Amino acid sequence: MKPTGPTPALLFWSVLYHVDFVSRETLIHDFERFSGPVLVYSHPYYPMAKYYSSEMGAQEKLKRLFFVSLRPTPRESLLSAKQKALVWEQAWEDQGSRRINIDPGLLSLENVVLSTAKPYSHRIYLADGIYGELCLLFKQGKYTPLDWSYPDYSHEQVIDFFHFLRSFLKGRIKSEKSCLL
Repeated sequence: MKPTGPTPALLFWSVLYHVDFVSRETLIHDFERFSGPVLVYSHPYYPMAKYYSSEMGAQEKLKRLFFVSLRPTPRESLLSAKQKALVWEQAWEDQGSRRINIDPGLLSLENVVLSTAKPYSHRIYLADGIYGELCLLFKQGKYTPLDWSYPDYSHEQVIDFFHFLRSFLKGRIKSEKSCLL
């Protein structure tokens, strides 16, 4: 059997930031410079804020946004997106503490994969110290969390947002295929 390549995916970034050090507008500008037009989504449920507050500052000053590139991208781009995210995080550091945390991910028709620099048993090594973590599976018509999925990615409203993105991606793939005919 001849191997076939995967369909493209949507690259997204989950961004946790400290409002006293960086503004929403600055983040939007930076992400659009990097990837072109982005869709911005905010969701208030972020249980990891407490964990990150020890490094990034007061929990009530931490906000979270999702940025989604509107252009489908090859799945290989997850590695370079995480590498760029690490550079951005370092650029925003203040006295060795991060003021922004950026976690890129890929949403495909089959699943949602996050990137991380931390190894763990359920993470697959990509390259250069970066791992991919399968976060959600698309089965029986919906994205389904796994035992290790973060609680915020398992939240109904976040999954609904990912379903919207999947429909958008499916439409873009279909229109790109029809343009090739």
